[in-house]
Amino acid sequence: MENKFDNANWHFDDAYNGYCKRFDCEQDRENSNHIEAGVVYAATHMGMYIAWIIKHNLEGSIHKKDSKEDLDKVRNNQMTGVEFLLKNCDGKLWSDDFNQEGLEFTRSYYEYYLRDYADLILCEFDIEYSIYEVEDKWTNYESISIMLDTAYSDFKKGKVGCVR
Repeated sequence: MENKFDNANWHFDDAYNGYCKRFDCEQDRENSNHIEAGVVYAATHMGMYIAWIIKHNLEGSIHKKDSKEDLDKVRNNQMTGVEFLLKNCDGKLWSDDFNQEGLEFTRSYYEYYLRDYADLILCEFDIEYSIYEVEDKWTNYESISIMLDTAYSDFKKGKVGCVR
């Protein structure tokens, strides 16, 4: 059975509205640059997750077959997780995006990830409006990665739940 865990489209309206508040684009909302930025902001939490999955070799065989060059770019910080997600996953996280262990971890943790992500960024990042303000950059990924490392360690020990 194939599962869809997340979809950037589900987050676009909130991300785009937050982006427009932050960058005062209310008068020019149809500008394609603003829309593209909204998509990136909507996908950032997912991109951070898939980057961590890739860096831990938990990605699905479909990516090993069809996205090998981009996997290497993510592992070498030459492509962000958001870029990978939008290019290779159509902005969605599906069960096929993970190998068996990655899928088991995702099934066990992803709903908690969203809460942990929100708690982490609202407490530790300089965020004014919403969780959709996190910039897609490797320095931000590092904090998320530490949180995911803890969650994965707990998962391996049979614990399930929020990290924070």
